[in-house]
Amino acid sequence: MNADITVIDSTLATFIAPKNIPPGILKMKITNNLLKNPGVMRNEKTLEYMILPEIHYLLPSEVPTRDVTQKVIIHGANFSSMSQCVFDGKLAVTTFLTSSLLECDAPVVFAGYEV
Repeated sequence: MNADITVIDSTLATFIAPKNIPPGILKMKITNNLLKNPGVMRNEKTLEYMILPEIHYLLPSEVPTRDVTQKVIIHGANFSSMSQCVFDGKLAVTTFLTSSLLECDAPVVFAGYEV
């Protein structure tokens, strides 16, 4: 599988990933001249394609005003152990439960507001 690559400078290049690639880890190799040296590939790296997570709903959708963090359960799809909850740009303590459930600590600053 080939991708169109734009060389920015001698140390940086960008590419557009081909469409419809199934999730997983792919090996990527780069060559300066495939036509001249088809067997010579350098610097094999890996690139992970992931399915984006989806949020279906939150429980509770509001947290009471308290001076302690509140647990919020995120129901959705395609979560992984790398998934993180972020409230207004602030990373929250996140517990991965299943690929469709996360538990997050809503920060105190948001207690009483809709999340």
